[in-house]
Amino acid sequence: MTFRIGRLVAALIVMAALPCVPASAQDRVALVVGNAKYLNANVLPNPGNDARVMARTLREIGFDVAEGFDLDRTGMERLVREFLRKTATAQVALLFYAGHGLQVDGRNYLVPVDAKLESPSDLGFETIELDKILENLNDSSRANIVILDACRDNPLARTFAARLGASRSGAVSSGLAGYSNLGTGTLIAFSTAPGAVALDGAGANSPFTRALAKHVRTPGLEVRQMLTRVRADVAAETRSRQIPWDNSSLLGEVYLAGPGRPEQPRIDASPATPQPAADEILWGAVKDSGLSAMFQEFLKKYPDSPHAGEARARADALKKSEIAMLPPAAGTQVEALKQSSEPTNGPIASFTRHNGGWTVVLSFAEPTTGISWRLGETGRFRETGFIDTLDPRTRKRMPNPAIQLDADQTATTIYVRYVDGGGNEAGPFPIRFDPAGALEREQRKILEMTAGSWLSFREFNGLLLYYTHLMSYRCAIREIRIGLDSAVPDRAIALPPCNQKDPMAIPSDAQPYLKVPPATRSVSVEITYRDGSVSELKTFRR
Repeated sequence: MTFRIGRLVAALIVMAALPCVPASAQDRVALVVGNAKYLNANVLPNPGNDARVMARTLREIGFDVAEGFDLDRTGMERLVREFLRKTATAQVALLFYAGHGLQVDGRNYLVPVDAKLESPSDLGFETIELDKILENLNDSSRANIVILDACRDNPLARTFAARLGASRSGAVSSGLAGYSNLGTGTLIAFSTAPGAVALDGAGANSPFTRALAKHVRTPGLEVRQMLTRVRADVAAETRSRQIPWDNSSLLGEVYLAGPGRPEQPRIDASPATPQPAADEILWGAVKDSGLSAMFQEFLKKYPDSPHAGEARARADALKKSEIAMLPPAAGTQVEALKQSSEPTNGPIASFTRHNGGWTVVLSFAEPTTGISWRLGETGRFRETGFIDTLDPRTRKRMPNPAIQLDADQTATTIYVRYVDGGGNEAGPFPIRFDPAGALEREQRKILEMTAGSWLSFREFNGLLLYYTHLMSYRCAIREIRIGLDSAVPDRAIALPPCNQKDPMAIPSDAQPYLKVPPATRSVSVEITYRDGSVSELKTFRR
């Protein structure tokens, strides 16, 4: 439940020995930064929205907030310096950053929008080193909260790694690095686990920020409890593809929205509204599923439901398509599936390309207590391990649903086994991995979800039209056509060829912008995808 606190003055308990006294806004300071419109990397769809919603939310619960959007290196350093000066007299200092970040040699760096990393010496001059901010915040008399929604897939990191050369390219890793040691009185929270890549999501805000803005308003909720709720929401929304992580050296309890007891749900004495039948509730949850096992499970529970006929037809149709999608190498397993009337409960796989290679995320129709896999027809199965989240259905640690593959992994079949909630092993189930096809589908999906970021205008020695975002996801694109002040896209934009080994990196000799007439007011754009289909016509205005 989300609560609006308004102007309520919150209080902080730093240590049990300290009295709980109200804190003024000057005692609770925050810096919120959202960087989205990068000049030398892909434009991000959500950081601006994420930063705005967090700035507004923190003001509502009593913080004195400084905010900045699309900051260059100079502007970002200026705001950080001002924030650190304010923390000297504060009881609570909070930093929220949304945008690109990278880790090099285990240290984390926040990336301004004008960063250009062409040599190792650029790192200290083009970025903001997070460790230096943490060093300046190291003060046990104050609670320091650092929240980073900055673990997005970052082409700058890949380009920088390539320019370090083979001997040092491994120093640049995916996502952000975790911290085993923090200055006393500090908590740091990441939108996903160390080394992993976070999702932007399909809405105006990232899954992490959406959950954070929801729970940070709740009075009486200690910050670590609040982050646990955020973690559960994000895991549920992303089907455990993204698990937020935090580390703390706080000395006492910190209540960002005040120490009052959370408001209890009101009891409504009005006549109860008739509730839908159980089969209607379950049907609403499974009717759009693409997995035959869901419909077979529905039929098992409610064979006499009015929806039974439709569920049976959907299950039969989906089962045929699932068998058809199995690779020829599955051999006798295919025949066994054809003859079986029992649900196969095979996993669904989604493929994501990132700095370090491929992540394959598995989704199952039933609770699992263990997952193992192998590549190809022979060899031993490897366990995926576990994540630090309890599955409420099994009351056990949730198996890690992700498999990591190398960037140069060729087309193959992945075989997956799992153990269900009753301890029974199922599988192996074959999943076909086609890196070229998976990359094309993933990049097209990203382009469709981030259509508002395809183009952007900049004024620098004239009017420039940037298409960095489109260039970053060019492996899904056959052709781009634009129209200046016209609804007819009659001009083609040249793109570098797709590089399967480093698909989102922009070549150093590529120019991700066009110089357009200063009087240009709008640009229309249309994408022809590699399969020949054409996007909707989009119009971007200054």
